[in-house]
Amino acid sequence: MTNSVAKTQEEIFSSDLLEDNMKEEPTIQTNDLVIKDTPTIKTYSLKEVLNKVILGDALKVLKKLPEESVDMIFMDPPYFLQLPNKKLRRWTVKTEVEAVNDDWDKFESFEEYDNFIKNILTELKRVMKPNATIWVIATYHSIFRIGKIMQDLGFWILNDVHWIKTNPMPNWLGVRFTNATETLIWAVKDKKAKKYTFNKGWAKELGIGKVGANVWVLPICNGKERLKDQTGKKLHSTQKPIELLKRVILTSTKKGDVVLAGSEFGRIRAILDDKGKPIPEAGPSTPVEILGLSGTPAAGDDLLVMKNERRARELAEQRHEKDRETRFAAQQAAKLDEMFEKMQAGDKSTLPVLLKADVHGSVEAIKSSLLALSTPEVTVKIISSGVGGLSETDISLAGASIGANLAL
Repeated sequence: MTNSVAKTQEEIFSSDLLEDNMKEEPTIQTNDLVIKDTPTIKTYSLKEVLNKVILGDALKVLKKLPEESVDMIFMDPPYFLQLPNKKLRRWTVKTEVEAVNDDWDKFESFEEYDNFIKNILTELKRVMKPNATIWVIATYHSIFRIGKIMQDLGFWILNDVHWIKTNPMPNWLGVRFTNATETLIWAVKDKKAKKYTFNKGWAKELGIGKVGANVWVLPICNGKERLKDQTGKKLHSTQKPIELLKRVILTSTKKGDVVLAGSEFGRIRAILDDKGKPIPEAGPSTPVEILGLSGTPAAGDDLLVMKNERRARELAEQRHEKDRETRFAAQQAAKLDEMFEKMQAGDKSTLPVLLKADVHGSVEAIKSSLLALSTPEVTVKIISSGVGGLSETDISLAGASIGANLAL
């Protein structure tokens, strides 16, 4: 895999990181998701492989990518499980084990496997930027060999992260411990690498315990997430869960995402903390100011990472239109309700209130208290309520529906 900035394909390479590399001319023309590598293609520019999958020999494809061009790599190599060349059956239930027996996991010897891993890691190191990081995942069958090869090639290991599977394959034979873990090695290309991306807030949030230890607890890929063919057979025997890749991306990549917040959108240009100082990333529950949005979203709006800016703009415009229609309907309803209430109540006065607060809980509590203040002579009426500060739309609603007699 190549660089990722957050939760979408668009984030494989952020625009800021690609600005220099994407000036080169594309060598192929394709709008398809999958690019089939051929001997006639000599090189790939980053622009033409953005949001693409290259189908081909990994080693040959890597040689065609630009040097020092990517910021984060996730490597999921063959594990070389060395399973016997026979069908495995469970003793008790007499069913066949769907084991990893793909051709890509078969090697003649440890020497052949080690050479394969060494060649791949050499090319990966070539395409890594000076401060890039690399993740390599494997089981006990090969992770120690891979770690040794990485160190021999000059990689500097930062951490190992242990993935504990909540739903591992059953231990049918009962002659060993249940294999319920895989190990991820996280490293930089050499000991001198500085200023690599590490999002401490996410690491603490996703790890276990108060310190956010280097242990991730999540299930293996199953259910609808597991890709299968028409006969129900797995398309890939070691498919990784999306949650695992999500954690890799969140903890080791940085800003540059296209986001949608309520009816506002934009590309993140800078993140400021509560003191107004720029910060490289923000973890959960961290108050920040984001520069680059088209406007100010309402309090409580979800911040979503979008695939591209065009899609973000379309959704923002749709939400703006829906909000306008909702406001217009509220204005008309308020006018009709007020007319009928005056007809029924005679000289009874109505106190219209437009209510805004900092959180939804406060809005509901204050609304209940205000409505309880109604008397036989005066009725309290909430014409609109919401979270956040007063907007121009709120003032327009107030003027159109209740005129000057307004309580805030």
